[in-house]
Amino acid sequence: MRPVLKRNKDENRNGYKGKLLPELHPKEPAAEAYRLLRSNLRYMSVDNPPRSFLVTSAMPGEGKSLTAANLAISMALVGSKTLLLDGDLRIPSVHEVFGVDNRFGFTTKVLEGGSWANIVTKVEIENLDICTSGPLPPNPAELLGARRTHNALREASADYAQVIIDGPPVLGVSESLSLAKMVDGVILVVRAKKTSHIAAVEAKERLEQVGARILGVVLGDTDIKNSVYYGY
Repeated sequence: MRPVLKRNKDENRNGYKGKLLPELHPKEPAAEAYRLLRSNLRYMSVDNPPRSFLVTSAMPGEGKSLTAANLAISMALVGSKTLLLDGDLRIPSVHEVFGVDNRFGFTTKVLEGGSWANIVTKVEIENLDICTSGPLPPNPAELLGARRTHNALREASADYAQVIIDGPPVLGVSESLSLAKMVDGVILVVRAKKTSHIAAVEAKERLEQVGARILGVVLGDTDIKNSVYYGY
């Protein structure tokens, strides 16, 4: 596939303001926050570090897609062969974040098989491939819960050092719960002054009920100037 990395907007489809790492100065707090997140994930288990991650949120519009994209870029920048996969088959956004075509992608791989190399799009970041959602199915819950999806993700983990899945929100739909059982760990994204405590706790409990391994929570959209904490 042709190399591509282009963005025409500073906001994603959910209205969350943010930039991809190549657009950030390396010393900006947001860039440092992603490096810290990457390091924390890589050293959670030295003997058996997690390789596949689901990035999700309680509700839409909380910054999960930007988090997934920048986490994937951050891992690729240190030499890990990384796949960013759009697993949100209701409102996908990876193709919009990177400005690429979405005529084929994850659903194509699950339904038609074939090599990941024929599905992914190369971007202008070494070691990073992206896989958009592909055509949206009428039954995303059934498709993501299928054995063929599990097999496709196993193949991806064999081909890539890191697989980052941008999943749908936890509340309201069941797909993230299916995906959570197929990955090594889950990252829950919450947005300052937007995500309610009740929603965040309910999302955490639902993930735990299916045996998901929650690796941590990312707090986004914080006021960096007035806080001692970094926002992502």
